[in-house]
Amino acid sequence: MLGMALNGTGRTVGRVEAEGTRTIRIEQHTSPYDFVKRIAKEFECELAFPIEHDGTKVTARYVELLERVGDWRGREVEFGRDLDGIRRVEKQDIVTALLGLGPEREDGTRLEVLVEDYDALQRWGWYDEYGNLNHLIEAYEIESSRAEMTDAEARQYTRTALNKRINTQITYETTIIDLENVPGMKNKKIRFGDTIKIKDTTFNPPLYLEARVFEQTRSIKTTAKKEIKLGDYIEYTEEEVHEIWKQLQKEIKNRVSHYEMVEYTYDKLTIDDKDEIIFEDGKTFAEATGITAEENAKAFAVEEDEKIKVDAEDYADRISEQYAESALEQAKQYAVAKEVYDNQMDRIAADMAEKADLEYIDGKLVDKVNKGDVYTKENVDNMINNTVSKTQYTTDMEGIVTDLESQGTRIGQNEKAIGLKADSTELDAVEQSLTTKIGNVEVKADEVEISVSEVKADLDGLEIGTTNILKGTSPNYKNLNIGQYYSAIEEGARKNLSEYGLKIGDTVTFKIYIKSPSTKGGRARISPFRTDGTYTSLNGNIIEKGKEGYSEVTMKIADDITQILFAIQNDNTSVTASATYQYKEPIVVRGDKIGSWQPAPEDTDEAINQVSGRVETLDGEIRTVAGEVALKASKSVVDSLENRVSTAEGELQVLPGEINAKVSKDGLISEINAQPDNLLIDFPRVKMTNELEAKHIKSLAGLNVNDQFVVDANGKVTIGNNRVTIDDKSISITRPDGAVWMQDGMVFQDYNVTSVDPYDMDYVNLSGNLIDGVFQASRGFYRAGYQAISGGGDYNDIRDPSLGYTVKFTSYEFIHAARYFVIGYRKGVNLNNPRHQVRLYDGTNLLYQEWHESGGRPNYAPIIIDMGKPTYETINFQLRIGINKADVSGNDTLIFRIDRVYQTDFI
Repeated sequence: MLGMALNGTGRTVGRVEAEGTRTIRIEQHTSPYDFVKRIAKEFECELAFPIEHDGTKVTARYVELLERVGDWRGREVEFGRDLDGIRRVEKQDIVTALLGLGPEREDGTRLEVLVEDYDALQRWGWYDEYGNLNHLIEAYEIESSRAEMTDAEARQYTRTALNKRINTQITYETTIIDLENVPGMKNKKIRFGDTIKIKDTTFNPPLYLEARVFEQTRSIKTTAKKEIKLGDYIEYTEEEVHEIWKQLQKEIKNRVSHYEMVEYTYDKLTIDDKDEIIFEDGKTFAEATGITAEENAKAFAVEEDEKIKVDAEDYADRISEQYAESALEQAKQYAVAKEVYDNQMDRIAADMAEKADLEYIDGKLVDKVNKGDVYTKENVDNMINNTVSKTQYTTDMEGIVTDLESQGTRIGQNEKAIGLKADSTELDAVEQSLTTKIGNVEVKADEVEISVSEVKADLDGLEIGTTNILKGTSPNYKNLNIGQYYSAIEEGARKNLSEYGLKIGDTVTFKIYIKSPSTKGGRARISPFRTDGTYTSLNGNIIEKGKEGYSEVTMKIADDITQILFAIQNDNTSVTASATYQYKEPIVVRGDKIGSWQPAPEDTDEAINQVSGRVETLDGEIRTVAGEVALKASKSVVDSLENRVSTAEGELQVLPGEINAKVSKDGLISEINAQPDNLLIDFPRVKMTNELEAKHIKSLAGLNVNDQFVVDANGKVTIGNNRVTIDDKSISITRPDGAVWMQDGMVFQDYNVTSVDPYDMDYVNLSGNLIDGVFQASRGFYRAGYQAISGGGDYNDIRDPSLGYTVKFTSYEFIHAARYFVIGYRKGVNLNNPRHQVRLYDGTNLLYQEWHESGGRPNYAPIIIDMGKPTYETINFQLRIGINKADVSGNDTLIFRIDRVYQTDFI
C-alpha cells in the first residue's frame, strides 16, 4: 500500500514497523503525501523521511513508517493557568500546481481544472529518473454550492487558493509552565511525541489546538518552563468546540438512570431464566412447524401436478386445431393458384401457336408446316446469325416499372471473319442510374481484335457519410504513454482550429477505442485552448483498468477557443506513475452523431462521390497482327455538377526489338520506349516503392523531387526550398530562421583558442633575480610599470632586441581549422598608458606589428591574421609587447587585456 502511494514521487519504501491489514477507501482526489499520512494514521505510526548521499549529491530518498513515540496523557494547557505564551509560525510549503475540483453535478461528474505556476515549477519542481521536470501538485476542493460552475470561475477559485498555499506551512511555538515538578501534579508531565491540547481564548481568533510535541527546549538550571514546538496539529474554531460541547450535553440528557431502567427491564438472572424457557419453547414449536410444512408441501405438489396435466392437454388441442385450419387454407390457395397457372399456360400456348404457326395437340406444340419447305443452315449463304436475347421487367405493386434489365448475345461468321458480341443494359428508375456493357471479339485471317466497353451514368446519386477529420488514423493498435493526467494522441496534437477544418460554433464528437493498462483506466478527452494558453477539458465514458472499448465525448467550440487537441485522459490522477495505453480507430467528426471508424479522405485512394450527374465510359481493346501486339484501354468521366471532364487512356505496343507504353490523362502524357540499347521514360512524376540501382547516371539536370530536391539545367542542386544549395564550386546552407550558416563551403562560426596555462610570459628581473611575471592582473586589466619592462632603478631591461625590443605576454597553440586568427586586443584608457607596440610571431617569423599611441584611444584594436586555407596542422603563435625608453616616464604603466582569441572563416 505504501509503495502504491509513492509511485511517481521519486521516493521508495524504507523501514516499516507496522503490521496488519487495513481497508482504505479513496473516494476523492488525494495527493501522495496525504495518502501516506492517512496510511500512517490507520496503522497508528508516524512518518520519517530519511535520505542517503555520497557526500556530493543525494543518492536515495525513503519514506518510513515507525512506531509512534509519545502518548495522549490527558494533558491540556490553558492560557492563564500553565500556558505562558504561544505564537504561530508560517514557513514555506512548496506547491507548484493545484487540481481544482468543482462541485458535483447532477449526473455525478465534476469540472476539473489544472492551474500551474511555472515560476514555482522551475524553482521547486523535481526531476524523475528520466530527467523530466514534475509538479508538486495537490487536489483542491472548490468550496461552492453552484453545481453549474463555469471553467473560468473554477480557474479563478483555484488560482486564489494556489496563491495562498504556495508558500505557507504553519507551526506553533509555545512557552509552557512545567507543572510536573509541582507537588501533587506528577500527572502533568509532557514528553517528546506526546499529544497535548491547548486553549487560548485571548488569541485572535480564539485558539483551540490539538498537536504533537516534536521539539522541547528547557533550562538545565530551572524546571519552571519549557519551550515547546508543536506540529501535526488539528486546529478547531470556537464554533466547532461549542458545537461538540452541545452534542455532549445532549447525550448526557438522553442518558437513562438505573432506577428508570428497573421499571422497563429485568435483571440479568431473570433474563437468563427467560432465555432458557424461550429456547425450549422455540425448539418445540420449530419441530411441530416442520412436520406441518412437510405435509402441506406434499399436498401442494399433488394439486399442482394435476393442474399442469390439464393445461398441457388444452394447449395440445388448440395447437392441433390451428395447424389443421392452416393446412386447409394452404390447400385452397394451391388449388386456386394451379387453376390460374393452367389458364395462363393455355393463353401462352395459343399466342405462340398464332405467331409461330404451331398447333397445341395433347399438351404439346406441333409444327404446322412441312420441314421440307424451310431453309437449312447451309442454304443461308454460308452465314449463321444466332441471337439470344432476354428482357426482364420488375413491377411494383402499383404497376410502375422501376427496373429494366436487357441482355443480348450474338455470334456471326463468314468466310473472312468470326465475330462474337455480348451486351448488357441495366436501368434503375428509382436510383436514376444506367449501365451499358458491351464486349466484342473479331477473328480474321491475320488479326485478332478484342474490345470491351462500359458506359455508366449516375444521376442525382448522393453519398452521405461521416468524414473523419483526423489524418493518419489506423485500425491497428498504437501505444501511448500517459503520466498522472493525459497525453495527446499522435493524430490529435494541439493545433489551430483551421488546421482541423473547424471553426467557432462547430459541434465536434471524438470517439476512440482504448485498451487500458492494469493500473488505471482511460477515457477520450477534448481540450480546447484559449488565446492566453488556458484550457479546459471534456471527458468521455471511462474504460476501466484492464478493459477495452470505445470512449466518446462531444463538445461545442466556444467563441474564445483558438486551438484544440484530442487525447486520452487518465481516469485516476492519484496514480501518478506512467503507464502505456493502447488505442486504435480514432475518429473526429462534425456534429453530435458519429458512426464507425473510417480513414480521412486524404488517407484513402477510394473516390468519395458527393455529386450528381456523373458519366463514365470505359473501353478496352486487344489487337494482334503479324509482328505486332497492341493493347489499348480508355476511360472518360463527365461530372456535370462540378463541370469537370476527365479522360484517361493507356496503350501498349509490342514490336520486334521494341516495346512502347503510353498513358494519358486530362492532357498529361507519359511514355516508355524500350529498345535494346536505349530506355526512354517520359513521365511528369515517377514513384518507386523498392530499390533503384544505377551504375552510372549521366545527368540529373531538370530533376525535381516535390520541390524539395531540384536540379537546374546547369546542374545546381537546391534542397529544402533554397535551404541547401550545391553547385560545382561550393555548398551553402541557410538556417530555418533565414540566417546563412554556411556560404561557399565556409561556416559562419568561430573556434575558440586558449593560451597556454599558466601564461608563459617573461619574468621581471630585479637586481639579477627573476621575481614574477611581468604583467599582473588588476581591476580587469593586465598591468606593468615601464621600469619592469625597459629597466630603471633596480630593474633590469628584459626586452629582446632580436624581436623588436619586446617582451613575451603568452603563447597560443591550436589546430589550423579556419582562415583567420583573431586576438581581441583592448587597451586601457588611461593618460599614463604609454605608447607601445604589439607583435605576433610564428617562431621568429613576424606576422603582425602595430604601434598604439598613449592614452589608450581607440581602446579596441583587434589583431587579425589571414592564415590562408586550413591545413589542420598544429600552429604556435607568440604575442609580444614592447615600449621605447624615449616614450615613457614618471608613473607610466602599460595597461591592456585580451577579450577573446578565436579562428573564423569570416571577418
